[in-house]
Amino acid sequence: MEIPGKGRCIAVACFLAAPILASAQSSYLRYSTYLGGDGDDVIQAAAADSAGNVYLTGATTSSNFRVTAGAYQTKRGSPPGFIFGFEGPYSPNAFVAKLSPAGQLLWATYLGGSVYEIGLGIAVDSKGAVYVLGTSYSPNFPTTPGAFETTGQVQGRGFLAKLSGDGSTLVYCTFLNGVSAYTGYSPGGFFGSPSETQALAVDAAGNTYIGGIASPASFPATAGAYSSTGSAFVAKIDPTGSKLLFATYLGGSGKSDIVYGLALDSSGNIYAAGVAASPDFPAAAPVSHGAASANAPAAFLVKLNPAGSQALYSAVLTGNSESSANAVAVDAQGNAYIGGSTFATDFPTVNAFQAKLRGTQNGFVAKINAAGTQLMYSSYLGGSSSEAVMGLAIDSANRVYAAGATSSPDFPVTSSALPHRFGGAPCAVNSPAPFGLPLRPVDCGDAFVAQIDANGGLSYASYLSGSYTDFAVAIVLGPSGSLWIAGNTRSNDFPVAGSTVADNRSGGTCSNAASPSAPNSFPCTDGFVSNLAFASGPVIPSTSALSAFNFGSMIDQPVAPASLVTIFGTVIAPNSPIPLQIGADGKLTTSLGGWQVLFDGVPAPLILVASGQITAIVPNEVSGKAHTTLAVQEPGSSGLRITTTLPVNATAPAILTIDPSGIGQAAVLNQDDTINSVSNPAKAGSIISIFATGGGATSDGDGAIATAALNTPGTQFVIGYPYQFATILYSGPSPGTISAVTQLNVQLPAGLTGNQVPVYWLTGGLSSQSGVTVAIR
Repeated sequence: MEIPGKGRCIAVACFLAAPILASAQSSYLRYSTYLGGDGDDVIQAAAADSAGNVYLTGATTSSNFRVTAGAYQTKRGSPPGFIFGFEGPYSPNAFVAKLSPAGQLLWATYLGGSVYEIGLGIAVDSKGAVYVLGTSYSPNFPTTPGAFETTGQVQGRGFLAKLSGDGSTLVYCTFLNGVSAYTGYSPGGFFGSPSETQALAVDAAGNTYIGGIASPASFPATAGAYSSTGSAFVAKIDPTGSKLLFATYLGGSGKSDIVYGLALDSSGNIYAAGVAASPDFPAAAPVSHGAASANAPAAFLVKLNPAGSQALYSAVLTGNSESSANAVAVDAQGNAYIGGSTFATDFPTVNAFQAKLRGTQNGFVAKINAAGTQLMYSSYLGGSSSEAVMGLAIDSANRVYAAGATSSPDFPVTSSALPHRFGGAPCAVNSPAPFGLPLRPVDCGDAFVAQIDANGGLSYASYLSGSYTDFAVAIVLGPSGSLWIAGNTRSNDFPVAGSTVADNRSGGTCSNAASPSAPNSFPCTDGFVSNLAFASGPVIPSTSALSAFNFGSMIDQPVAPASLVTIFGTVIAPNSPIPLQIGADGKLTTSLGGWQVLFDGVPAPLILVASGQITAIVPNEVSGKAHTTLAVQEPGSSGLRITTTLPVNATAPAILTIDPSGIGQAAVLNQDDTINSVSNPAKAGSIISIFATGGGATSDGDGAIATAALNTPGTQFVIGYPYQFATILYSGPSPGTISAVTQLNVQLPAGLTGNQVPVYWLTGGLSSQSGVTVAIR
């Protein structure tokens, strides 16, 4: 093989000018936004009211978090510093925010003192008042006169606060002394881990219900409680925040049982879900499956009467390894649903859409009837690596919506899902070690959302992610089926939609100093909030006439200079396809049949104009911009058809594939210049040429034909699973092909074989799409 070689246009340019047949999508992002500033910003919980407003809480270390004028606390209580693994300009304060149904920030406030706070649970009542459960380490954290507890220990006490509906007033705030506190958030730590004091619910009268872990010695059960022993507890506080109406434990002799989720039914019964490690945690057949133990903690669900004096049922779901129930929901008939994660190979499954554990840890969703006598369905949910269900919601048709985190490249996405958004793609990180280790590829993980029908079948599943770490912590339903997913991301290309404000992302790098010589650095975390909509027919995920997709991945991610994009729109209607043309200057022309595409007024080189679509090269002139405005000019007209403004990244890596969907067999030449395929695989240890787009600005101008090789270092190529780096011999333009196409000559690892070996191109801190494969024998 000649490097970089000749004849590459045979494998690449021959399909650049072919129309793409876009498949119909049955889901799309109506709205999606970052929430954060220049430090770490972590969403821990979400809630929605009957009007469709969304409420969020968590913690922020940012100096410029978007608090609003007139909010209860507009100034930080904590000074700059480092505490409990949080690094940033400031120690963390809790925050509370309210978004409108359209995603507009209505108000946001800090809630904190001089040391450390984090909001872990949130609920809203029928009048719009907001309740926040969290942890405080500050001696001057604000409590209100007459509250249940206004003094006590300083280190790690729980708190419960009620804010007015406009966020301007602290109605009450009480400490919860003796309730075990959140242990702290460490950058780079396990994403999606449930928190000690996150369980919160509110009833129609404004009573609040909290759950977590505590010690009866410091937080005693009240008279008449269901149980006075154990560590998992449920408590009820009156509408004024001044009186503990009851506190009960759920039994068991251990000290590590914990409640992670609470829900209420229309009769006031209380459903508490969590994890039990006590072998004597009370459970009753026939729903009970096995017994909990310290070595194999179990997921549990306990249904309490409204007075907290009786367990109407107590169910344990376990197996030969650890299981945890992280979320609970209840439908109008009183059937209960729990979601969580399990390492057990024999977790109880009934009417399952996935009956076996596929990875080391999978999520699960289970349904128990109202009497607690029958497990109606129970199923694993996951791929070949690990998953955790973190949030559940139920609609009026008893469909379950689950959200959480996955690191599986083969999570069971459905054909009707959003475009595959880098699902399971690797991240390149430095290993923290005393002497510092080189970069290594690791699972960065993605958020996921799934829908389970009323009969327990998996009807929808999708990744929701960029090309770094993303995870969902909550999912809530608004009116008319509006579905909101909240979580956290380190991706600079997390999918945004609905507004140019939505894609505001404060850059920056955070680090966790494992040693003076080897900090573990990564992009700072931002929260995200996404609204997922479903449509019965084909949709274009844009509010305007046009939308732009990465040509290689077919993902509507941010555009990058010199990247190939396909623009779809009903206004594009030539009589027949018009392929690329070379101008007198040796570059692609910017007009085909009178059609033009402009980015901020700069004409784009064109590859194809066809009915409903144009393939173009983003001009280098968008470099350094946060946004660009896309316009299409029709032949013989000065009128422009303008899309919603598009976000811009420095890079938008995507590997070109034979399939126009952007997944499947990569466009690859074997070492003998034949096209790679399952029937014509490359030899292990040989050199292949792989083609991609989105590597960033080019030096030879817009639409240039590459005439010379120009090796551009600073990229990585990841292959196989478990991931490993492959050696890149050349990365740059392919002579004879447009310079917007990057050729990568890669030395395949010896001994690696398979018909569908996954490959990823990492450049500019971002990864190419998931699902691209090569064949190796």
